[in-house]
Parts: sequence; structure tokens; C-alpha cells
Amino acid sequence: MMKNLHILFLILFLQNLSAQSVLIADVIEENKITAFSEQKLILIDFWATWCAPCVTATEQLEILQKQNKEKIFIISMSDEHSSKIKKYLEKKPIDLMVTSDYDKYTFSKYEIISRPYAVLLDLNGKLLWKGHPADLTQRKLDQYYDKQPNKTKEEDLFSIIEIKAEDAYVKEKLSDENAIIFEKIDDGFDGITIVNDEVNYFGSLSNLYFVLSNKYPFELQFDAKADERLKLTCSKEMWDIKKQTIIDIVLTTYNLQKTEFTKKINATELIIKNNDLLWDSNQFDWEGSSSNYIVGTDRIQADNMSLFTLCSLLSKIKDINYIYNGTNNTLYDWDIQFLYDNLMSEELESSFGITLKSTTYEAKIIQVSKK
Repeated sequence: MMKNLHILFLILFLQNLSAQSVLIADVIEENKITAFSEQKLILIDFWATWCAPCVTATEQLEILQKQNKEKIFIISMSDEHSSKIKKYLEKKPIDLMVTSDYDKYTFSKYEIISRPYAVLLDLNGKLLWKGHPADLTQRKLDQYYDKQPNKTKEEDLFSIIEIKAEDAYVKEKLSDENAIIFEKIDDGFDGITIVNDEVNYFGSLSNLYFVLSNKYPFELQFDAKADERLKLTCSKEMWDIKKQTIIDIVLTTYNLQKTEFTKKINATELIIKNNDLLWDSNQFDWEGSSSNYIVGTDRIQADNMSLFTLCSLLSKIKDINYIYNGTNNTLYDWDIQFLYDNLMSEELESSFGITLKSTTYEAKIIQVSKK
């Protein structure tokens, strides 16, 4: 198993070791249908234990793998903890190679925001195709396969790539509870992972400030010159209860200053008319996932999200100011159509007992700039 895994990583990383195409933190199960050898194509199937449509998609990919053992090697990848994936596999076995991307490197690289989703790579790690797994037909697969050149077998495989176990990615526990580690990053998208009581934030300074400040998106103005991409690491305790301390350290570290002012803006207010229609937090159970929401082409699904956070999410994806002025801080589950305003308004009222009202809002704006 390890020899085959080394070969797989070698081929995907060989062209540029500083810009990996795929990073696997933990191999939970091997591919039971075929071993990796000289296949010319690699398919990464992005899924999750809570994703019902992923079950059918994975079954279809298992059939595709059986029919194309010499052409393609399929890897089934979740961003959940290994323990959660293993528990799921006890009830619903998967015959493909099952892996964990708990550090969300590969999910971030290909900007995965919906599941099931898949990417097709050649042996140099070049992206050939991406989309819903069901859309990769046998005809398409054959076309990509026929275009691939023959590869000669590499000699010294193990001297080029090292496979790290899951715990090799986790730093030793931060000795100082107020310690923060900053690292500059150049690509990927915003995301947060929690491993062994350690929080890793990946993304921009502006989004980090937004996440920590508990502000609506339109209440934060971040100058472009002040914005950078970074990875921030701190203890979970600090992340949960010392958000202002983190903000202060970030401002000092990156030589930033903030100014505050008030401004009247037009907004859409969410008003609870019927509490009994609000979903409880038992509709979804995404414990272990690095994100508690999914934004599809026209719907939002969220697990354990407050009304305030829902308004923030709607404000970001619709570019319209949404606010909640009530005192309800309960976490709810949500499944909402957001693409069309009229349909969203109707669904919020009929399914969740929430009405929408146009209003003027006195916003407290924070502006962040370089000193």
C-alpha cells in the first residue's frame, strides 16, 4: 500500500514540489477495485459523510473504476476527521481509496464549495476537468485518456516524496496560550480547520478581521494596501474567548490602524413572526466538518447557524445588506433558496416564520488601513 501511495504522490508532485496538486493527510482505506500503477488519469472525488447525494455519486464512480482499472485511479476525499469517516464506512463501505484532507489543502486548492464534486488530473497534476461526478461520462473519460502521452517509470521513487501521517501536519501544542503563529500564503481561499485543540485560519486579513469582530460585512472597510493573505495558528481556547486579543495582535503585527464612524445604510431586516417554524439544530449533523454551511448554485444549507451569521452570509453572497436586530442567539439549521429574492422571501416566511422588511440602519463602520 505504501509503495503505491508513494508512486501516486510522486507523480502528482513531481513537476513542482512547492505547488502540490493533491495533498492527502490520511489514507483511511485502499482502493479495493484496483491498485495505482500506470494509470494516466487521477480523479479526486470530494464528498462528506453528511452529503446524501454523495452516496449515489460514489456508487457511480465505483462502477466507472471497475470499468476502467487501467485508465484511471479514483480517490474519494473528505475534509472531515478520520474518526468520523471510519465510523461512516462501517455502515456504508466505499470501494475506492478513501482519504482525509482535514487540513483542507486540496479542498482549498480547487475551491470546493459544493458536494459531490470531482476534479480530473493528468500525471503531471494538471487539471483537465471539474464538475459533478455524474457528468464525467465514459466517452469524456476516453477522450481525455487518449490524449495522454505514455509515461516511463521513474526509478528512485522514495527519495523524492515523503508521505506524512496525519499527526505530522499538526504542530506541537502551543505552549503559550496567547501565542499566535503567522505564515504568509499566496493562494487558496478562506477557511478554518480545528485539529487537536489548535485552530488554523487560512485567508485574507480582511476576512480574518470580519470573522473575529462579529460585524456585518458592510460594517468593515479594509483598504486594499492593508490586505494580505496569511495562515494564522493559535489555540482553540484563544480563538473562542480572546478574539479581541487576536485582533489587537494582528493590528500590531501588520502595522495597521483602525478608525470608526457611523453611517446610515439601506438594509433588509429579518423579523421573526413565528418562532415555532424555526428549525432546530437536529436537521443536519456536520460535526467534524471544517465548515458549517454550503453555498450551492441557488441554495444555502447550514448547520448550527445563528440569525446574525445567516444575515452576514446572505450579505456576502447576495451583495445586499441583511440585518437582524433581535436578541435571539439560538443556533438553527437552514435550507434556503437565495438566488431569487421573491422565492427566498416566500420560503423564509413559509418554512421558517421569517419576514423581510426594508429599513434604514445606523451602521458602526470600522475602517482598517496601513499606518
